[in-house]
Amino acid sequence: MRFDTHLHVWWPGDGAAIRIRSRIPELDRDFSLARVRPALVASGVSQVILVSAAQQEDENERLLAVARENADIVAGVIGWLDLEAPDVAKRAAHHRKDSRWLGVRLPLTIHPDRRFISRAAVRGGLEALRDQGIVAQFLAGPDQLPDVAAAIGSVQGLRAIIDHAGTPDFAAAPTILWKAGISALARLPDTACKVSTFWNPGDPPVSDDRALAFFSHVAETFGPHRMIAAANWPPSSLAGPYEESWNRLDRLAALTGFCQADHDAVCEITARLFLRIGADFASDIE
Repeated sequence: MRFDTHLHVWWPGDGAAIRIRSRIPELDRDFSLARVRPALVASGVSQVILVSAAQQEDENERLLAVARENADIVAGVIGWLDLEAPDVAKRAAHHRKDSRWLGVRLPLTIHPDRRFISRAAVRGGLEALRDQGIVAQFLAGPDQLPDVAAAIGSVQGLRAIIDHAGTPDFAAAPTILWKAGISALARLPDTACKVSTFWNPGDPPVSDDRALAFFSHVAETFGPHRMIAAANWPPSSLAGPYEESWNRLDRLAALTGFCQADHDAVCEITARLFLRIGADFASDIE
């Protein structure tokens, strides 16, 4: 079975300020969970994680409501908090009362301060997440990866996920900057790397050969047991049907020489262990 760790949901009139749907007209329509459910079943996806798409705290409850209404398939929510808020620990504890609320996504790529993650107040927010067992998920560009690595390294025990392999320009060859950033992050304990479509919305299609250059570096540095798979729907719908995201990951894993155990780790097992979902999980990733 597969476990999709990165699914967004939104619909007309939800009141969420979602940047990508305002930027790309094709994404400004109904992308509710009901719409993608048949594709999840057809692709062998047993559970999903709903991920924040708006930088609004009230989105946490909206996603949790969807999770509660679809408990058979939604395993949890990665929401959003202002990590610089003076009462961030209290706010985190409030949302954490619902066991489905697993983490906080930090969309650094759209923040006006490219070095936001280096602020002292943000470190306090990361410590609050660490203290309550909440995962920090980073959407960062290659130029931001060194600061992300420094921030994670300064908060011992923080579980961290790097979104979409550090969002490089997948249409071009991997840069030294990106490769060094991924390598530095891979040296940190309790840090996993999310792999999805190896394509950025709005860009031209990316061949498997090009995607393989990125996938291989993540595999070499993090290893399959610290890689987490995701379809990144609905942005991925611009490139093809839902199942193609998984088909590409299957092809890349095969080209990299993953055995079945490695493949299963990337597609399901690592995510369950890392996010602590299910009756049995490891406290840390080795």
